[in-house]
Amino acid sequence: MVQASFRLLMAATAAGAKYAVRRLPASVKGMTVFKEEAFDVEVRAPFVAVKREMIGAFKKIFGDYLLRVPNFRSVREIENVETVKRVILDPDKIQQGLAEDMEEKEVAKVKEYFPESLRLDFEAVTLKFENWTPHELLEAVLEKEKFLGSYSIIGDILHVNLKDYHEPQKKVIGEILHRSVTSNRVRKY
Repeated sequence: MVQASFRLLMAATAAGAKYAVRRLPASVKGMTVFKEEAFDVEVRAPFVAVKREMIGAFKKIFGDYLLRVPNFRSVREIENVETVKRVILDPDKIQQGLAEDMEEKEVAKVKEYFPESLRLDFEAVTLKFENWTPHELLEAVLEKEKFLGSYSIIGDILHVNLKDYHEPQKKVIGEILHRSVTSNRVRKY
């Protein structure tokens, strides 16, 4: 029997992800009809170009600065260039430039091992529904005082106890949990 406590998920997310730049739109608050495209957010994300053979070393040294969200690849191909890849960085951690936002010893490592990566560029990255955790999605949709206490997963079944005040949003809550919690299957009763 597998059980997942939503409270644990909330604590883990709150401890590890404080988004200053990446934030779901306020327009989804109070949503009663699920619209997946309403969760799309365009973010101005910094990136550096790194030689293909140095990607592993770059990720090992500077992994904390990569853009890490569910179902998102932070290392991408550059069109018509086979020797270099684009490494997308977290806009919450790198906002002005590598030298300004990194510690001195990390900047020294960039200069020593990746001199070609010192140039920071920005690109528009669209974060979609699948790039958010269930906690982030529910937090954006529900009022703070109406937030879900927990849910549990037993086998393939996801169980949620909803209160009366969740009634107008029950289909949205169900759709969010169904689509964002990967271990459940479709079961309608």
